[in-house]
Amino acid sequence: MLAYPLTAVIVLQTLTAVPHAGPQYVERCDPCTIVLHDGTPPVDFRFELETVPQGRVVKAIIFERGGHTVQKLDVPSMTPLAQGESFFFGAQEINFDGWLDLLLMTERGSTNAKAEYWVYDPAADRFRDLGEFPMFRVDAVHKRLSTYVSNGPAGLDFEKRDYAFEGNDLIVLTEETQKPVPSRRGWYVHTVRRHEDGKLTVVLRQTIKQPPIP
Repeated sequence: MLAYPLTAVIVLQTLTAVPHAGPQYVERCDPCTIVLHDGTPPVDFRFELETVPQGRVVKAIIFERGGHTVQKLDVPSMTPLAQGESFFFGAQEINFDGWLDLLLMTERGSTNAKAEYWVYDPAADRFRDLGEFPMFRVDAVHKRLSTYVSNGPAGLDFEKRDYAFEGNDLIVLTEETQKPVPSRRGWYVHTVRRHEDGKLTVVLRQTIKQPPIP
């Protein structure tokens, strides 16, 4: 489950300077121009690219304002893209403070794509590296984020998590996993945990059998 469909590839050299255009596929950022908040001047982002044997990666993103460097955002790791493939990059509000944040897809996949996220702090005029996560699905109404990872066929081995911000901290509200039992083929352990008293607490654990294949 992804926040954005990955089937239609839009190749752009420069993102449109519209506050809520959302992330897009870009060949390169030279620059990518984004408005982080309604009524504020646009800012620029440039990729620091590196060519590797498997293709190319983004090593860092340069945050600029008025032609001057404000901050360098390092990209800790990324699966290389082939020459000619586009990067999925742009702004998306994830901490619901009215300012857009940043994401760069670091690993592609139909259901298991990952991205590095940076949260913007308008008081400091800096981005804070939130880390790499499966692509967030954003629920702006309830101010929640969620992720889904499929680890096996037919969706029987999976991980689902719901998140929320407490101040600057992103916490896991609920976690639902289903994992195969190594010694019992066709059986899975289904576990649900909820955030209680500052930690994830198991509220359900059961062993279930794979339903018969029609």
